[in-house]
Amino acid sequence: MFAKLSALVGGGPALNVNIGHQYDTAWGCWTHHSCTSKDDGSASSVFKIAAADPNDVKLVAARNGVKRLKMLRHPNVLAFKDSLEVQEKGQTVLYLITEAVRPLATVLQELDLSGQHRDEYLATGMLHMTNAVSFINNSCNMIHGNLCMAAVVVTDSLDWKLHGFDLLSEHALTGDFALKHASWMVASQYKPAELAKCEWEAVQQGPSWAVDSWGLGCMMQEVFSGQPLSAVEQLRRTDVIPPALLADYQKLLSSHTGRRLNPSKVAESRFLNNKLVEVVGFMENISLKDSAEKDSFFKKLPAMIPAIPEPVAVRKLLPLLSSSLEFGGAPASAVSSLMLIGRCASCLLSVLPLPVLAVLPLPFDCTASAVCLLPPPYAPMLLDCSIKLTERLLETGDYAQDGLHARLAIVAFTRAAQAAATSCLQDLLPYAASILKLAQQLNKARNFVSACELCGVLANLWHAAEQQ
Repeated sequence: MFAKLSALVGGGPALNVNIGHQYDTAWGCWTHHSCTSKDDGSASSVFKIAAADPNDVKLVAARNGVKRLKMLRHPNVLAFKDSLEVQEKGQTVLYLITEAVRPLATVLQELDLSGQHRDEYLATGMLHMTNAVSFINNSCNMIHGNLCMAAVVVTDSLDWKLHGFDLLSEHALTGDFALKHASWMVASQYKPAELAKCEWEAVQQGPSWAVDSWGLGCMMQEVFSGQPLSAVEQLRRTDVIPPALLADYQKLLSSHTGRRLNPSKVAESRFLNNKLVEVVGFMENISLKDSAEKDSFFKKLPAMIPAIPEPVAVRKLLPLLSSSLEFGGAPASAVSSLMLIGRCASCLLSVLPLPVLAVLPLPFDCTASAVCLLPPPYAPMLLDCSIKLTERLLETGDYAQDGLHARLAIVAFTRAAQAAATSCLQDLLPYAASILKLAQQLNKARNFVSACELCGVLANLWHAAEQQ
């Protein structure tokens, strides 16, 4: 649908996307660009490779990579959307469209994490890559052939995805396998001895993971050192490898193919299975948890959030919390964690999932409302958010479509009014006229329930004000 091919009058097929910015780095001979759909503007990525000769080895390998990616399905493997091969200016050009991603090196530079936050995020990413490589080697009995940091891209939610499958071949190495004909594409610093010497019998007789275990060690060196590998001698630098991973790192780079560590064993490392992995794993599988497990988890979650890197909390954990609250997977106590993440963000309104608080139950007697489980310190944040929402609604005039936003404003106003011991009440009274105007406009838009509830909020405010 996104990258649907359209026939042009007098021409061949074309991609239904607008190609944008080209990233500085890309795997292999490809170039990596951002792109958007011409239909709905949704984001994606496009990888491009070209050659004058349609039988050029790199183009043949690229076709193999596209075909392989189209068949692979794994949460830690880049998601395929579409592909197209065309003739442009005397060259054969192959386009590969995927989910929206950016190069790992670019993302790490922008995040600029340090200390525990850096270790948590890098360990989580390496676990994802280890799982992807284990899937290819053990489940598919195949060899990736060119693992390095350039083979890792990152989604908007900061998940790492493996790509670059041009050399992907069956471990049996039967037939016309890509790894043999295009092994020259693998830079010398990433090649294990058997690949550098083209000892295909040794590759075939060794474990299915042997070649990629070496590549995983190279990737680990680049990720934790923050520098691309320029010489094989750099692999001897162990000071950048976390001590808890050092033994596994050394086994991955064993000179004897039969002694190299299976990626599935690396995935069992306690260092890689950290608190961030635990939190995200629980949230991604919350539908499988019982009520006792959920209650226990969400009681501990607020204390675990400070150890999670802020960008990961906002871009990964917050949407998961939002979804679980909206669809009933999480208990009401999860709202406290949601607001704690929002407090860590530079702008609460830009990250707060509006429908979540909007769909929480809100009877006129708010003592029974889930929102009242929030501790008083969160009331000022809700108040600030609700004021901005009210101003936005009055400015746009889209009262029918923004009913959920109005519900959030109601929740926030009522919670602030209940927290009479704080300064929220005095701060809220100057906005009473705006609240009344919003209620009138909602009534005109036939959003009667929200209008009535806003009037109830006003009555509650005036009553509380008279008692002070």
